[in-house]
Amino acid sequence: ARLLELDPDNLEGRLHQASALAWAGRHGEAIAAVSEVRDRDPANREALLALARFNSWAGRYDESLRYYDALLADAPDDPELRRARAAVLGWAGRHDEAADALRELAARDPSDVETRLALARVLAWEGRYRQAETAFRAALELDPDNLEARRGLARVAGWSGQLREGERRWRDVLTAYPDDVDALVGLAANLRWQGRPRAAVGVLDRAEALAPDHADVETQRLWLDAAVGPRLAPSFLYESDSDGNRAETVRLEGAWLVGGVGLQLTADARWFDEETVVGRESSTRSADLALGLGLGRGWTLTGGGGVRTGDGDTQETLGLWRLGLASPAYLPVSGSLVARRSAFDYTALLAQRNVAVEELALSLAVRPEGSRVTAGVRGGAARFEAAEDNRRWLLDAHVTYRPLPPLSVGVRARAFGFSEDVDEGYWDPSLYRVIEAPVALSLDGSPLFARLEVAPGYQAIEHAAVDVDNAALRAAARVGIRLAPGRQVGLSASLANSGLQRVSPVPDSDYEYRAISVFIDWSLR
Repeated sequence: ARLLELDPDNLEGRLHQASALAWAGRHGEAIAAVSEVRDRDPANREALLALARFNSWAGRYDESLRYYDALLADAPDDPELRRARAAVLGWAGRHDEAADALRELAARDPSDVETRLALARVLAWEGRYRQAETAFRAALELDPDNLEARRGLARVAGWSGQLREGERRWRDVLTAYPDDVDALVGLAANLRWQGRPRAAVGVLDRAEALAPDHADVETQRLWLDAAVGPRLAPSFLYESDSDGNRAETVRLEGAWLVGGVGLQLTADARWFDEETVVGRESSTRSADLALGLGLGRGWTLTGGGGVRTGDGDTQETLGLWRLGLASPAYLPVSGSLVARRSAFDYTALLAQRNVAVEELALSLAVRPEGSRVTAGVRGGAARFEAAEDNRRWLLDAHVTYRPLPPLSVGVRARAFGFSEDVDEGYWDPSLYRVIEAPVALSLDGSPLFARLEVAPGYQAIEHAAVDVDNAALRAAARVGIRLAPGRQVGLSASLANSGLQRVSPVPDSDYEYRAISVFIDWSLR
């Protein structure tokens, strides 16, 4: 700045100043400064290149491409310019165009390592992980010690869900380059995705000691703080159905990881207006504290208890408890075993009827590393404890295929049945079954995120009073904004005509359930 005061016509100095502004994230000021240089010297190639770069950093991709096209008009065979233009196409979401441009450039010079790396990055951004891995390996064949190619292989493994393989690759990179900050950040992210935040913190501490001002270190620290620090998640849920029932639930969840022990507190208040049985209004309140103990490498033992009570004339205070064991989610086959006593079940609103559910449930998930197909199954047996006890079995299985990262399609089958038809005011079919074909689209265009799911299907109900079979449809949407790592707010809604949320003791074929929720998930660090 002092040099420019002494020599206002020093265009090179103005470009250096603009570059400093751009690196500081002040893209608008940087672009304005370079534009002033170009006004004075329209033929200044460095100014044109700076405008192309700074506009891309600012997310002004069309402007950036226009400047790159102007540069390529004078140097059509410049590989660096072509790679840079392809990168902007990728950032703009035009992945096919970017990949085609880089393939054409690689065909011109098969020995060009940088072009193969650029192609691999674009393919990885698009979610074509297998093709990206092939491109990174092609770069390694040309340059066996290429650090960026080795990093890329580790990233692709993690992004594609091969977390253990990704961890192994990051550790291999660090064996060769112990002080590589990017590798340390990548390993920390991988460990966090595995559900091993304490291990991730130790790795990130090493990265921070080497590069305390590294932007990726700071970002990963925010995500880790959100994972291990105190967190609050308030929400409001409104539910209604075609039988005239309405319920509002205010819930507050809190979580904190302290010395390897996870604390989770849940409290809610629920107001329920029931029209189908006796036309009554009532409310319930509950509080629950759970502890999660990490057993090493992602294994978790949980236990806790609480109470639920209400203000109805006949409502009692119910004691609640839970004990569970869960394996690491990153394993190809993971699972959990849970025993619990609760007063709320997805087949009925039980708390207002003084019905407690004692359940033993086993869940298994199959996620082969590198596969686009996942599967899961949950089975359980429960005793419904009331004036007249009842027993229920449950089975829920699904298979999901992800042709591309945002899109998933699958098949899901759910069934349950009660041993007795009791007069306790809840829905107790002897057999309920539904098969669905869910299609889901998940978008994360930070800071905005969204998920839309539509699940057409068919249901059949066998009940002592009536049998029903008809088409079923379930739809759900969730949108939100991520204000910072671990801090997000959003809105969700769902609609269904299947019987899973039914309140009425006797089913019919025209039932419809609706729900809308506002949620906040907020890290306090």
